[in-house]
This record gives sequence, structure tokens and C-alpha cells, in this order.
Amino acid sequence: MQINQNLGKYGQVYVSGSLNQYYGNKKDDKQLQAGYSNSYKGISYGVSYSQQKTGDFLGLDSLGNSNLNQQDTQKSLMFTLSVPLGRGRNSPTLQLNSTHSNDDVNTYNTTLSGVVGESGTLSYALNANYNNQDDLTSMGASVTKQAALATVSANVNKGKDYKQYGANVQGSVIVHSGGVTLAPRLSETYALIEAKGAKGAKVMNGTGSKVDRFGYAVMPSLVPYQYNQVGLDSKYIENNHVELQQSNTQVAPYSGAAVKVKFETKRGYPVLISLAPEVSLPLGAEVLDENNEVVGMVGQGNQLYVRVSKVQGVLRIANAACKIVYDISDVSEQDQLIRLRGVCRNEEA
Repeated sequence: MQINQNLGKYGQVYVSGSLNQYYGNKKDDKQLQAGYSNSYKGISYGVSYSQQKTGDFLGLDSLGNSNLNQQDTQKSLMFTLSVPLGRGRNSPTLQLNSTHSNDDVNTYNTTLSGVVGESGTLSYALNANYNNQDDLTSMGASVTKQAALATVSANVNKGKDYKQYGANVQGSVIVHSGGVTLAPRLSETYALIEAKGAKGAKVMNGTGSKVDRFGYAVMPSLVPYQYNQVGLDSKYIENNHVELQQSNTQVAPYSGAAVKVKFETKRGYPVLISLAPEVSLPLGAEVLDENNEVVGMVGQGNQLYVRVSKVQGVLRIANAACKIVYDISDVSEQDQLIRLRGVCRNEEA
């Protein structure tokens, strides 16, 4: 039996109990738990009580007489407290737990945990524990980095007469029609993202995943049977001459699905051309290249923002009888925006 009740601003309360009955010579197992929790201005606290009795075991001693192996009822009371140390997004949290039992065994646990960095992919935890029964104190620390290709963690623990060190690396390999993609640990449902040329673009809420040099990335976890936002952050694209035609989309996968999501990209040189004021161009007019493909538009003050695929060429303004000749062959490909001055000459010129 289990009962949970939300009390609104007054917190939550629960009660649970279980009874196990056996055939033969073992008596019933009984367990009872009850607890209350609430929060105030970001501080969470709770108290719980548990009582457990393992059934008596009836057996025979060495002389064949009935033997009763009796176990006492175990009772314990637990207090928990969680306090954020600051109001920032990456502020650490201090957690305190204490347990008191009816056999005078008391344990105290303290943990300080948090994340580092804007993306929140680096987490840490420091802990200290004390047990009065054995008068033992132990301490430990752990750090976890959710990298683009794997999740890496390390930990160290120290107590009386012992030291313990550990390290762990978890990752995944996805084989698909476009090749092989390395990824962090995957859940049952995930997305394979294709964005050709967008190396370095970070997957939003992707636990550090980003587009590799082959144009693929992974969103390691999706919620099945509901819409999930899948997006890329274009400001991290290493090639300044590649832009995303779209930055996010929605998918609703079934459980266990590996969904492929394709983001169209456009390659070219971003150019801002300031034209002489002799010709007044219509605001918002399309700019066409030599193949009559739209590569940009006219902005305010006779400025054109275009993305061209060639370092030399001719541009035309839709519904305007003039053309612009450009040459950016001496400009670095890593420039985020190439600025030029030009003249819109008559078509006959």
C-alpha cells in the first residue's frame, strides 16, 4: 500500500506499508514508512520515519529442539536539507542528511555539488560522511565531463585505513548511411543530426554534443511519443562561410527510435556591399547572381547583404536596370563579414 498527497504550498506527505507472508517456518516481514517534504525560498527539507521487522525464523538446533531466531524491529528517523548557495544558474547546492536508528547508530552525510560553465557539461561533487557506531569519517570527490564524444568521470574516496580511486569513460558509436559517428552515452531514443559543413555547431540541450567534421551530431536523449525540440546553435560554427537555413525543428519519435534530423546549410561568402547613393534601390528587393538565384536583398541606405559562392562575379537587383561587379579574391575566408563599396552600373555598361 502506498499513499501520496500533495498539500500545495504546505508540501507533500506520503505513507507506505508492505507485508510479506511465507509458507513454512518463517514469520511475516513487515515494513512501514512515512514522510513529509516541503521547500521555502529554494531551500528543500524533509523528514521520514521507517520501521522494518524481518519475520522470526523457526528452525532446529543441534539437539533437534525447536529454535527461534528472533530479529528486533529496526526503526530509523531521517532528516534531509538542501540549500542552494547562491541564486545564479551554476550556484552549488549543499545537501545535509542525518539518520538516527533505535540501536543508537547515527550517520551524517554532507554533499556539495554543482556545475561549471555556460553549457553545464562539467559537474562536481564533494562529500563527507560520519558514522558514530564505528567512529568512522570518510571523504570523497568526483567530477564528470559530458564531452562531445563521451562522458568522462573520475572519483577519489578516503576513509580510515583505505583510499579508493576510480575513472570511467562512457560513449557510443553510431553506424549509419553517412558513415560512423561517435557520441556520448545514448538513451533508448535519440536523434542523429545532419548539418553538412556546420562543424562546431552545438546541439541545444545536447549535453555537449556538437557537429563533427563530417557534418553529423547526436542529440543523446529524446522523450518518446511527444514533441521534442531539436536545434543547433550556429554561433559556434567554425567555418564563417556556412550558415544554417533553419536552426531548430520538432520531432515526435516512438520509443526506441533513432531519428535522423537534417538541417539544410548554405555555403558562401557573407558580403555587405555599400553602394553609391546616385541610384536609389527599392528596399527589400532581391539580389540575383549570374544564375538568377537569389543570394540576398537590398537593405536600408543602399546596402546589400548577400552570400555568394564565388570570389568574383556579377550581381543584379530585381526590378532595377543595373548590375554590381564584385571581387573578393584577396579577402580571407575566415572573415565573418566582408565589407565592400560598389557602384550599381547600367546593364549596358
